[in-house]
Amino acid sequence: MKCYLNPQGLLFLALAGSASPVAAQGLPPEWEVRQHLADLVTQTERLVPLVKQIEPAKWAGAPEAYVAQQTAILNQIQYIVQVVSSLSRQPERMTLALDVYFRLQLMESQLLSFTDGIRRHQNPAVADLLSSLTNETSASRERLREYLKELVAMREQERDLLEKEAQRCRSLPPRVIPTSKPPARKQ
Repeated sequence: MKCYLNPQGLLFLALAGSASPVAAQGLPPEWEVRQHLADLVTQTERLVPLVKQIEPAKWAGAPEAYVAQQTAILNQIQYIVQVVSSLSRQPERMTLALDVYFRLQLMESQLLSFTDGIRRHQNPAVADLLSSLTNETSASRERLREYLKELVAMREQERDLLEKEAQRCRSLPPRVIPTSKPPARKQ
């Protein structure tokens, strides 16, 4: 890393070689992350046909909230698939990974409540099937959680390294980057 002052007097660091100053020691390779994400999408999409065939509007004595909950679950699945697609293209984006993780948790809690309604107002066997399909995503969600922890740890290491390097650079005499090209030589 090299330290520079830009023309406005702001310190910046030039990283030599890689885009990331800290090697991603704990992170799995991108192809593996993409495969885990593809598995997660497959498992999540398996919920759609079952959720769609449930008819909470026909449940006698059931609150109308179950109809809205069914729609919310289907929308949540669609959104998760979209965000996972973006995360697959940029697996080091913490905001996308966090969004997927929290959306999965929200979907699971919605499915838990919906499953209780199915068990009470429709068919316990269908509720058990939906619970089983929901549980299949738990391993993928756990892998995503571990990936998130490793990604955050890597970003913290990068931040610490950059902070130390910035402190070191502040103690050095400034090197100003020329803002214009040198004058052309006359021939």
